[in-house]
This record gives sequence, C-alpha cells and structure tokens, in this order.
Amino acid sequence: MSAPYAPAGTYTDSSIIATTSAGGGVKALNFALAISKSCSVSTSSLNFGTLALNATSLQTNLTTASTTVSVRCINATGYTVGLDGGTGSGATTTTRVMSNAAAGINYQLWRDSARTLNWGNTVGTNTQAGTGTGSTQNMTIYGSIAAGQAAVPGTYNDTINVILTY
Repeated sequence: MSAPYAPAGTYTDSSIIATTSAGGGVKALNFALAISKSCSVSTSSLNFGTLALNATSLQTNLTTASTTVSVRCINATGYTVGLDGGTGSGATTTTRVMSNAAAGINYQLWRDSARTLNWGNTVGTNTQAGTGTGSTQNMTIYGSIAAGQAAVPGTYNDTINVILTY
C-alpha cells in the first residue's frame, strides 16, 4: 500500500543483509512504522435567509435550507458525525433554538432530504457514520423551520458543535 491509502495500524518488515568482508555474516535489520488514526472536519453556515412574518408569526409554509459538513479521515478509519443541541435557551438535539435579544425560533436538523432522520449526538442512534478514504467526504445537513411560530423581527443565530468521533 502507498500513502495516503494505508489504514491506521502498525506495519513491520525485516530484511536480511549479507556481508562478505572478514568477520562478516548475516544480520537481520528490522523495520517498523506506526500510522495513527487521524481525522479533520470543516463546516459551512446554514442560512435560512430572510423569512416573512404573517401578522405575528412566521410565514405559513415550512422553510428549509441545507449545508455541508466535510470529513477527511485516514483510509479505513471508521467515524461518526454528531451535532449537539446548540446554544439556544431550552434547545435539545430534537428541537434547536435560534435566538436574538427578544425571542427564539425553533428549528430542526436532519440527516436525510426527506427530513425524517433527526441529527443528534448519540452514536448509533442519530449520528451519521462513515469510513475514511483519505479524501474529503461530504455530508449534507438539512434544516427546517416549521411555519406558524410566534416571532419578532430581528436576526436569529445559533451555534451547533460538530462532534467527530473516530
């Protein structure tokens, strides 16, 4: 195998070196190399855009948006990507909250485009799994805001931590 395709692990080899000089003989020369697991993650912002208010609540239609989380792991390294509940007051991994100084808006994050698989941070339950190839692998995060929530004009924000386990 050649880099960057070797999986994490310990590799050993030995060679026999023969000499012909006086007092020489056969000597073994051992080689060893350890490759440790390694991963990195990068993200881009999820922006729902500008939403219209209908009297005192958000528009009457579901609002959706998506973004990408990119993972790069050494070949054959298994990993999972989780998303925490965020910084909004009262938020959970099921219902996150974007907030401004006066109010909050609930939203959800999903692992599938049908928006049926919640994206949380419990490995084996609501995280996204993958296996490293040495190249960047992209995963789409799908977001949605339900219509009809009471809201006030302003800019709403939240910060979600990506939890990469390998």
